[in-house]
Amino acid sequence: MTLFTMLLVMIAERLFKLGEHWHLDHRLEVLFRRIRHFSMLRPLLMTAGVMVITFLLLRSLYGLFFNVPLLVVWILLGVLCIGAGKVRLHYHAYLKAASRDDVHARGAMASELTMIHGVPPDCDEREFLRELQNALLWINFRYYLAPLFWFVVGGPWGPVLLMGYAFLRAWQTWLARYLTPHERLQSGIDAILHVLDWLPVRLVGVVYALIGHGEKALPAWFASLADRHTAQYQVLTRLAQFSLAREPHTNKVETPKAAVSMAKKTSFVVVVIVALLTIYGTLVCPSAPKPLQRIRRRDAEIRHPVVVPADELQASVAIRIVKRIAFNFSVVSRVVDQHIVAFRRLRKAVMAWSILTVFVAGDEHRARGFMPVSRVLRIGIYVYPQ
Repeated sequence: MTLFTMLLVMIAERLFKLGEHWHLDHRLEVLFRRIRHFSMLRPLLMTAGVMVITFLLLRSLYGLFFNVPLLVVWILLGVLCIGAGKVRLHYHAYLKAASRDDVHARGAMASELTMIHGVPPDCDEREFLRELQNALLWINFRYYLAPLFWFVVGGPWGPVLLMGYAFLRAWQTWLARYLTPHERLQSGIDAILHVLDWLPVRLVGVVYALIGHGEKALPAWFASLADRHTAQYQVLTRLAQFSLAREPHTNKVETPKAAVSMAKKTSFVVVVIVALLTIYGTLVCPSAPKPLQRIRRRDAEIRHPVVVPADELQASVAIRIVKRIAFNFSVVSRVVDQHIVAFRRLRKAVMAWSILTVFVAGDEHRARGFMPVSRVLRIGIYVYPQ
């Protein structure tokens, strides 16, 4: 369900999420306005509360109506937390202003895009465009790649981690937009996200290194594995710039487009990797089968066909088996004492001492047919099971 939900969220985000209506940052501003005192403990407690509420919601919906409400909640939470929302509008507004040579509008939109880390003062046009590229790459990481990482890593409880990360991201954005740098420093939000972003930055960084200038980026990536102090923003953008540095930072329209193109390519690679891992069963999904329960010396799963070696076992557990074995041959039994036997060809199955009359494959006469008996004596070993 993780892969399925992720793909639906990405499609919905591209088609419908163009403003603030389906953006978690916008929905949380009402809560953030009421906060007057800032400390590191406060965002941690608020995040823990959000995660607990999300966990209880998912837990209450688990197994209800074939998990359809659970799937809907997964998709809604993913749409709220994944995607840049209004930031995409700011990017398109910047391109329009730059193409019209509207200096005032271009500067306003660039300030919105570089709000978190800013632009060095008194920088020339080349440095400004490079910082704008870095800001766009970081926006792609913060609103797409990092949320996807926590969503996938969380497995069945991915939305819980996703909501926690999105809440901290919204808190940092609100502080950067409306409050002073001193209040933002008091909140400790940058230090918290520095820790949370360490692993996803390294994973995304290796993708940037491989699709870009590998011979220069890979040594820098290996060096970043032991670096715990450099800001994650600088680590990620430095790796991406090894590839972007091939193109001149002179065109105020094409330069940011090059960064966005690389960000999209990286996102596509990450989604493909997640899809492959999910297909091969590496990721834990909500629908994954439960581990087999140990019954004496054999592995079995209650209320399902048991696959074991070809010897008898008195399991002494209540088991219901409805299994088509071959052609129109089926067994329905509700007993306690059972015999576990096996076909010699291709498949194995469970049969039981039954008080019902069932049809079994004839073994005594080697007829490869069926005969009625009052109880199960032996599975025919010459029948190819379906």
